[in-house]
Amino acid sequence: MIRQARSFQEMRIAKAKERAKQQRQSVLPLPKKKMFSEKRQLKRRQENEEAREQLEKLLTEGPLARLVD
Repeated sequence: MIRQARSFQEMRIAKAKERAKQQRQSVLPLPKKKMFSEKRQLKRRQENEEAREQLEKLLTEGPLARLVD
C-alpha cells in the first residue's frame, strides 16, 4: 500500500513537472527583432496620440479655432 502511494505521488510530481516545462516553453521571450518592432510600434502610437492631442488643442483653443467654427 505504501509503495502504491509513493509511486502515485511520484507520478503526480512527474506530471506537474511536465506541465511546468510545457508552460515555460509556451511563454518563451519574444525574439529580439520582434521585441524591437513592437517597441517601435508602441513609440509610434504614443507619438501619434501626442500629435492628435496637440492638433485637437490647436483646433479648440488656438488661432485656427475661429476658422473651424
